[in-house]
Amino acid sequence: MQVVLLGTAGSGKTSLTITLQQWLKEKYGFSVRVINLDPGAENVTYTFDYDIRRMVSVRDLMIKENLGPNGATLKAMEIIQRRFSEVEVVLSRLQEGADVIIYDTPGQMEVFVFHPSGPFILNKLRKIRSTVGVFLIDPWLLNSPSGLAAALLLSVITKLRMSVPIVLVVSKSDLVNKSFVSKLVSEPDFLAKEIEKEDIGTLKDVASELVKLIANVPWVQRLIFTSALSKDGLDELYSLLHEAFCTCGDLT
Repeated sequence: MQVVLLGTAGSGKTSLTITLQQWLKEKYGFSVRVINLDPGAENVTYTFDYDIRRMVSVRDLMIKENLGPNGATLKAMEIIQRRFSEVEVVLSRLQEGADVIIYDTPGQMEVFVFHPSGPFILNKLRKIRSTVGVFLIDPWLLNSPSGLAAALLLSVITKLRMSVPIVLVVSKSDLVNKSFVSKLVSEPDFLAKEIEKEDIGTLKDVASELVKLIANVPWVQRLIFTSALSKDGLDELYSLLHEAFCTCGDLT
């Protein structure tokens, strides 16, 4: 099984990557590899089994080519895509004896999801081994019903771009009203009514259309709440990940 962590900046991808690895080792005795695909990662004390920064780092590009953070990040992703055959050699070796491989992706989700390099890399990973994406939703996006609708739309776009099964996870769940959010997700009509109460003017019509989209995408309505600190929700997350690789599994 290969698990790719996706989500907006600050959503807790790296924290969940590390926590999930430790949890899988402790609970199931799995051999777990952790791969860093974020060339811009900084202040990470964890030692990865493979770190893409060995090939290219955003910080180095900023210094050597006098680029800003965004330009250096895009340049780094282009380099990774061009030289990914080198990465594949390492990944093939790391597959040996590994039960699970977890991939941490760039903090800026748009760089990985909307830049050609992201879908390219995911397509390569799928050919190596069955792969599922975990889309992390940061609690700050859940401060309003319309924010939740926008987050769910991002997950749908991500699935469309990446063409892999997607599991939806709310990170830092101790900061969230779980029952309220669960009701919003599982009952589109309730979500629509709550959005109607918001002071967002003409955007209400747009939000209403988003709700209709969400209602027609059943897998979006299955949301898991996790906490990298307390490890809450990891059992449910693993169960859903396992379903994604089972012929009888049903992500709806």
